[in-house]
Amino acid sequence: MSSKMTAEYNGEKYNSSVYGLSGLNYKDGDSFLFYIFPSEVYQNGEITLKEEGIVHLTVTDLYKNIWSEK
Repeated sequence: MSSKMTAEYNGEKYNSSVYGLSGLNYKDGDSFLFYIFPSEVYQNGEITLKEEGIVHLTVTDLYKNIWSEK
């Protein structure tokens, strides 16, 4: 998978980890999921599960594949 995601929260930028991905799902295409924050930020106490505010997400390196029969 080539896509990447970053999360910006309270002036800090975090590289999001891939949660999962799948191949072609009927006509809906591929699917992929990201964790918003890496697990280390929870372990280090930088972010808790009770946070409030706005998280800016940026997804990059998306590609569109077109498959066809000849």
